[in-house]
Amino acid sequence: MPDQTLDTQTPRSQTPRTAALHAEARDTGARHTEAGRDEAPQHEELRVVIPRLEALSTVEEARAAIDGIDAALAALLERRTAVAGVVQRLKPVGGFAGRCPDRERQIVAAMAERAPTLGPERLARIMNAVIEAGLEVSERDRKNVQDGSQDR
Repeated sequence: MPDQTLDTQTPRSQTPRTAALHAEARDTGARHTEAGRDEAPQHEELRVVIPRLEALSTVEEARAAIDGIDAALAALLERRTAVAGVVQRLKPVGGFAGRCPDRERQIVAAMAERAPTLGPERLARIMNAVIEAGLEVSERDRKNVQDGSQDR
C-alpha cells in the first residue's frame, strides 16, 4: 500500500493511524503588490508523509519513521511556540499569569478527537508541558527585549 499524507485539518479518526516518514515545509500564499513585488507568504505548509504500519517490517524502518515524526514534531513545536508568543504579546495579561484553563481544555479535547489512543489525560500532560515550555520561551524573549540581550 502507498504512503499517505497526514491532513492536520481533519479529525484524527479520519486519518490513517501510521507513522510519519519525513516532513517537508514550504511557503505558500505569496501575494503580488501593485508594484509587482512579492509580499511575504501568508502561511507555510507542512506535509508529512506517513507510511502504513504494515509497511514497516524492520527496526531500522520503524526508527526512520520515528525520526520523521520527530522532525515534524520539532518543526511544529517551534512554530507553535512562536505563534503562542504572538498570543502572549496580544493578550492583556500574558505569561503564566495569563493562562486560560478553558482554552487549554478545548485544545486537549480537540486533540483527543484526533488522537483517541492517547486520550485526554495523556494529552493534557503533553500539552501542559508544551504550553509551559512555550510560556518559558515567551517570558525569556520578553525579558531579553527589555534587557537588550538574546539569551537562549
